[in-house]
Amino acid sequence: MPKRNWKRHRATSLVGAFRDCKDFALDQHSRSVPRIAELSGQSEDSLYKWLANGRMPAILIPVFEMACGCSYVTEFLA
Repeated sequence: MPKRNWKRHRATSLVGAFRDCKDFALDQHSRSVPRIAELSGQSEDSLYKWLANGRMPAILIPVFEMACGCSYVTEFLA
């Protein structure tokens, strides 16, 4: 699988944007979902649920993106 060009990447759906943030964190910062959950102050179960269905409280989106190191969800919503 070729390496993804993160600078040019744009999400095509909200669920995809959440997954892209997670993948970016894993690829660029070696952060797994448990580590992202720890950095954002949430439980792993909650984070997995939000990633699965693409629904996260809006107030937690900036915290999630800061933990991941990217802003694909905000860019998609804008």
